[in-house]
Amino acid sequence: MKILYILPFVPYPLYKGGNQAVFNMIEKARSCHDVSVLLYQNGHHDEDAMKELQTVWQDVTFYNFSMQGFLDEAFLGMTAKEKQFYRLHNYILQSMTRKIARAKKRGILRMKNTEETDAATDTLQGFNLGAFVKSRSTLYNSSNSLSADFLHYVYEVSRKGFDLIQVEFYEFLELAYVLPEDVNTVFVHHEIRFVRNENESTLFDHLSFYDQYLLNRKKAEELAALNTFRHIITLTDVDREILAQYLPANKIHVSPAVISTDESTENHPFTPAQDLVFVGGCDHFPNLDGLLWFCQDVMPRLQQTDTAIRLHVVGHWDDASRQLVKSLYPDAHFTGFVEDLTTFLNGKISIIPIRIGSGMRIKILDSIFASTPLVTTSKGCEGLPLQDGIDCCIADTAEDFATAIRNVQGNISLQQQLTSAAIRRLKTAMNGQKLLSRRLEIYADIAGAQK
Repeated sequence: MKILYILPFVPYPLYKGGNQAVFNMIEKARSCHDVSVLLYQNGHHDEDAMKELQTVWQDVTFYNFSMQGFLDEAFLGMTAKEKQFYRLHNYILQSMTRKIARAKKRGILRMKNTEETDAATDTLQGFNLGAFVKSRSTLYNSSNSLSADFLHYVYEVSRKGFDLIQVEFYEFLELAYVLPEDVNTVFVHHEIRFVRNENESTLFDHLSFYDQYLLNRKKAEELAALNTFRHIITLTDVDREILAQYLPANKIHVSPAVISTDESTENHPFTPAQDLVFVGGCDHFPNLDGLLWFCQDVMPRLQQTDTAIRLHVVGHWDDASRQLVKSLYPDAHFTGFVEDLTTFLNGKISIIPIRIGSGMRIKILDSIFASTPLVTTSKGCEGLPLQDGIDCCIADTAEDFATAIRNVQGNISLQQQLTSAAIRRLKTAMNGQKLLSRRLEIYADIAGAQK
């Protein structure tokens, strides 16, 4: 089968859960299919990552789009004056697009209630997490607008005789409208956006009429685009059940993400845990929201009995986000990127205070394979076969979350029980090789259904 994967980023190197999930699936597919990958390169970092990936996937055909590369190609055969005009025209067009987007956003913000548009820190009670969530919500801060040049590039490449075309991530959902109609098209939904929007809206201080209008409109737009694809893959049964309420169930398949592990990782020896660790960067807002909620509402409860408690935060965090977290909990220790995540996690208690989103939290798999006891919200472990009190501790209120951490910290036998049970469950219910094979079975089913 000739397969084209279309991705909004280069899935390499494998230091992010999302990179691992995408890389491992394509790695498996290229072992038995003719694979091509269309990537949107964003800056010099992606160029370096692309060069590394091409050395790993030497049998994969790459179609790389970058605006600079597009301009260089467009300049071929042009005179100096024509190039100057083209640059000026492109600059004006992009500038106008940015201005329109900013004006639209300002207009939307003006429609919010005054109490919701106040800066989150300008309340008498101090930091207002509800207002902050609204200011960062994907309901108001996301757009699927793709450039005409990129859409045309995808249109041309997608008509090179592929049997199956797979698009991944919400940012590329609109590509449904430029793909060929006579090819099996698949969309992998890593996170259902209308579910995330609804999760975030429950955290607003107040849900306005306009908020509800946007929730309904964006949900309808997402479902319409999804229905344009012939097939949809979700990472969890939970997400499949949600989409099956609105779309034909027979076009929705479940194929969980798989992280890179080996025997040494899966059998990492247990080490008693005391410190807390959170894994995830601030670029993904549910991570920032979860950490802020933990530091504001959970940590003060923990400090009532343990003033020396230590929290490590792993991943990329910009200065503004770090300062915001430290304003709530000054002793938070930001480690940045950790070379050997498994070893770093071992001997700590992983917290997953996630309140927003859908799909799978790869950070949970990383923690389990490191023999790390977990304390998570229901949303944090959603879609994974984990049970409260057996494989992990699940708590959804600040008081319950703090109590669960205290119980785990003070009970080494409980820590051993949780980590051992979680590893056993994931080795059976979430066996990596079986899940990779399942994705290939889905492709075979899709191809067979077309015949």
